[in-house]
Amino acid sequence: MKAEIEELEVCFSIKLEPEDMDDQIKLVRLGFNHTKEIRSVYVGAYKDLSMGGAIVLGKRKDSTSIIGRK
Repeated sequence: MKAEIEELEVCFSIKLEPEDMDDQIKLVRLGFNHTKEIRSVYVGAYKDLSMGGAIVLGKRKDSTSIIGRK
């Protein structure tokens, strides 16, 4: 999955682009099963000069199907 972060005047935008079928399935599930809850945002810099980050979104408790809710 390719991710692109854009900083706008009033917000950040994160664009996701699937690279294979598994990524496409994850995006569909994200679209159907997410909640509006942002659980955490993390950005870290490490001693080896690398960086990493993560954003954790809430997920519906009844999200059990491959495609998601109807």
